[in-house]
This record gives sequence, structure tokens and C-alpha cells, in this order.
Amino acid sequence: MCCVPLLCCAGAAICCAGRACCGCLCAPCSKMGVHSKNFAKIGYVIFQFFWIFVSIALLFSAKKLVDILPHFLQCPDQSGDDSACMGPSAIIRMSFVLMCFHVLVLCIIVTRNQCASIFHDGCWGMKFISVLIFFIITMWIPNSFFEGYTQFARIVSIIFLMLQALIMLVVAYKINEVLVGNYERENTSGLGCSGVIIIVLTAIITAGDITWAIFQYIWYHGCGYNNVIITITLVASISFFVLVFFRTREDASILTSSIVVSYLLYLQWSALASNPNEECNPFQESAVNTTMQIIVGLIFTFFSLIIISSSTKKSDATNLTTQMNQPLIEDEEDNHERVDPVVKKDGTQLNHEDLHAFPISSQTIFFQALLVLASIYYAMLLTNWGNPTLFEDTIDFYESNYTSFWIKLVAQWISMAIYLFSMIAPVIFRNREF
Repeated sequence: MCCVPLLCCAGAAICCAGRACCGCLCAPCSKMGVHSKNFAKIGYVIFQFFWIFVSIALLFSAKKLVDILPHFLQCPDQSGDDSACMGPSAIIRMSFVLMCFHVLVLCIIVTRNQCASIFHDGCWGMKFISVLIFFIITMWIPNSFFEGYTQFARIVSIIFLMLQALIMLVVAYKINEVLVGNYERENTSGLGCSGVIIIVLTAIITAGDITWAIFQYIWYHGCGYNNVIITITLVASISFFVLVFFRTREDASILTSSIVVSYLLYLQWSALASNPNEECNPFQESAVNTTMQIIVGLIFTFFSLIIISSSTKKSDATNLTTQMNQPLIEDEEDNHERVDPVVKKDGTQLNHEDLHAFPISSQTIFFQALLVLASIYYAMLLTNWGNPTLFEDTIDFYESNYTSFWIKLVAQWISMAIYLFSMIAPVIFRNREF
């Protein structure tokens, strides 16, 4: 009988921990002017990255710990025995768990009722525990299943990479819009604080782009087609900056171009570093280069998801960028829907703001679908698009391969085309609002 009070205490502790985490997240979001109906979206992005970092820790740290544990505490036979489940397969298993979790959340919120709203915006303690339990259960799923999942993830991740190209375009315009809006609201005769931030941020990113492009020429000049790829990127990048001065669209600036060029240079660098030809890729065996690819890739994914999840739009906005993001970005205006208030036992009434529960919008559903794709993409991002040696008892898994090389290169070319179109479309289609 003593187990019952212990379980109740454990449940209460989990709920308190969940509320404390939500409080820590909501307070800074409110200070930064993020609408409260976007808090849960930001929470899901941070939730994902928490578990991804856990799986990375298992990959590089937990193997040594598991090796010294008794055999019954080590990995089951289905996942490779000994410490194999804490190797590269931990990344794949966590990706699968997060995919299943977000699919479950998606299935619940499509009902769009009050219970779905409360579940989507709350129950964080239960969500953390459920992911942990499911991850442990996957240790008994045979590796052959995850080999099939890897092939599935390789295909689906291409879709997310294409979407991320579009999202990065939105991120660039959104950052510029926010900074310029802050500058205009300051209404100062000089630069003001926001003006200084715009200039300094633009200078830092642009200088970084120039430096990175030069070093890529130095690093990968060994092959002729490497020089061609880098030159194409350089010409496209210069054209983006030049088009800004022709004012083809009002919300384009040197800052937006510099952010987009940074992403293009990342895709180019990651592609060239994935080339298995030793003559063309001097960093084929470089652990530092591998680590930097993972870190930079995670940074771009994290910030693109965070900015999209925290953004709102005006319902009367008709430009192309807003229309492209209609499924993901919430309206600034309140749609007047409300979650019914909840009355506590002491008679206190809690409204939707107190509950942090908002009606499920179509943007919420589409964003959750995006997180499903992101969960699958992490399996490829952290393993360089899969590797045949993935499930061996080794951490030497991030090998160069032509699959990764061409996927990243094509993604870069598509990203170039999207941004170029967004710049010249107002000139070509003068009768449309861009």
C-alpha cells in the first residue's frame, strides 16, 4: 500500500516540474512580445532538441558507462547487445520515438476540441515521461526494423530539407521585418538602438559570409567541379546583394541577403565536406569538421523552427512571403474563439490565458506536421544521411557519401532559386503583390 502514496508524490513532482519548466519558458517569451498562443509551439521545438541532445550524449558518453555495468543492465540482444544501443542507433531510435510522439499529438489535435487544446498546450510532465519510456522500449525492437526506418527517413528528410529552404527565406524576411519595425517605432532622429543593431548584425553576418566563402575556395580548390560549385554560389550571392539596391521588393535588404547567403554557404560546405573523393575533400577524416557540420546544421534547424513557431502575421497581409507561410504562422489578431473556462474546487475560474490552452488552429496542425518531418530529419542530419555501419558498435559512423553530397547540393540550388524568385517576382509580375 505504501507504493500508492509514493506514486502520487512522484506524479505531483512531475506536474510541478512541468509547470516550473513552462514558467521558465513563458516568462522570457512574454518579455520578448511573443503571443501566448505560440508558447506551446516553442515548447515543442525545445522539447525536440532536449531529446536530440540526450541521444547525442548517449552516442558519445553513455557507451563507456554501459560497458562497465552488469550484463543485465546492458543493451538487449535485439539492439546489438553490450553498449551498441548507446551508439549511433540511439540517434535513429530517438528520431523514431519523436516521430511517433508528434504523430500521436497530431492525431489528437486534429479533433480540435477542448481536450485536444489542453493536451496540446499542457501535460508536459507526462509527455517527457512517455518519450523516455518509449525510447527504452525501442531497445527491444530489432535493428532490422530501424534499418528500414533509415531508408524511409532518407526519403522523407528530402522533403523537410526543401521545406527548410523556404523556411529560411521566411526567417530572413521576418528578422528584417522585426528589426526595421523596432527602428520605426523608436521614431528617433538618429540611428537609435535598433538602427545600430541592424547595422552591426548586417556587418557581422556579411563579413562572416565573405570570410567563409574565401575559406571554402582555399579548402576545396583541389577539384575543378568544386571550383565551379563555389563560383556559382558566389555569383548568385553577389546578385542577391546587387538586387537589394534596385529595391525590387520593399522588405528585402542587405541583412536578408546575408542571412540567406549564410544558409547557402552552409549547404555548400556541408555538401563538399560529404564528398567521398579524397582529392576533392581534404576533411574526409576530420572529426572537427564532422562535429561542426552537426552543430551548424542543428543551429540552422533550431532557429528556423523557433522563429517560425514564435511568429505571427497580420490577417490582411497579402505579400508572397506571407502567403507562402499561411499554413504555419498564426494571425496576430484574436479569432475570438475561446477554450471554455475551468472552475476549480475552491470556485476559482481559470480562463484560456490561465490554462495556457488555446483553440487548435490549422496553423497549429500544420506546424505539428512540420515537427513530424523534423523528427525524421534529425536521423539524417546527425548521421550524414545514413550509413551502412550505423548499427555496429562504433561511433565512427559519419562517413562521406555521394547521397549526402547530392542531396545537400540540390537543396542549395533550390534555395538559391526560391530566394532569387522572391527578389525578381515583383518586377516580372507587376500586377501581383509581393
